[in-house]
Amino acid sequence: MNKFYNLCLICIVVFCSSCISIEFKNPSKTSEKRPSSEVYLDSLSKATKIDKKHFYYVSTESDSTFLQNIQASIVSFVKGNQSTSIDKIMVTNKNGATVPLNTCGADKSISKEEIEDFLKGEKTYDDLVLKSIKTKENYTFPEDEIVSFVLYSKKVGAFMQPELNRVKDLKEKYNINFIIVSMDLEELHNIPDIWDNAIF
Repeated sequence: MNKFYNLCLICIVVFCSSCISIEFKNPSKTSEKRPSSEVYLDSLSKATKIDKKHFYYVSTESDSTFLQNIQASIVSFVKGNQSTSIDKIMVTNKNGATVPLNTCGADKSISKEEIEDFLKGEKTYDDLVLKSIKTKENYTFPEDEIVSFVLYSKKVGAFMQPELNRVKDLKEKYNINFIIVSMDLEELHNIPDIWDNAIF
């Protein structure tokens, strides 16, 4: 597994362990055959109740330096050449203190205006090439609209649900579109141009 996916999984594990006591269960033994990307997408869409069009993978067409140009967070927000993340957006917790949005006890509700207040040009996502798992078509970030960017792995899918609910809520309330980038390489192994080589 390459450095990008290691970093992403670390982000998810840290996020989950900071708020949740994790109980690991043995995987089902009823499905030993490695599913194709199509079967995986069907299962993922059904489990998350999210349309297949929202799921993407990192293509080998990405520049080798793309990792340096994206937010190291499970959920980030991109608008043009600016971005921010749930680690950098500051909100108020139940005690009235100002804390990052991903902190336990923080007010999880957030508006479009609050996201825009924290957008900066430090991470532009320019070097990253994403493709639809369903259609294999390239994704282009819009210049003048916010997009929620979610890093996802089914290994911790249950613990990701609050964040998926957040981006769905932002879509419903403020029409902020979202994309979910899968890190489940073992399920997408049949895609020829999936990023699975070491960066360094």
